[in-house]
Amino acid sequence: MKTAMFGIVVCALGFGASAGEISKRTYSRYFEWESTECYKPTAPYIYKLDQYTRWEAENYVDEVEQYISCVEAEAQNDFFDAKRKLADAIEEGRDEAIADVQNDLDSFIRDLPG
Repeated sequence: MKTAMFGIVVCALGFGASAGEISKRTYSRYFEWESTECYKPTAPYIYKLDQYTRWEAENYVDEVEQYISCVEAEAQNDFFDAKRKLADAIEEGRDEAIADVQNDLDSFIRDLPG
């Protein structure tokens, strides 16, 4: 039962992800999240400080700030999406377990002698 529920949760979190990605590495016990919408800026090579390289440095600082904001927003959206999917998977698993045992009970009652 726990294995089946874990499978449901992993499927709910892994498939149909529209933003960040959650994965479980083969030899790791922990899930990892990576941004799929935000692009990490590359630091410029500054060989001497002049007007142009100063602009490049300032531009890089702006890009880093934009990247951080993007990652924070994407992670927040993924968190809420995963929370909803997890809740849906748990409710579905609960409903299936109850229906299954109810069917067993109905069959048991129907098959009672007399």
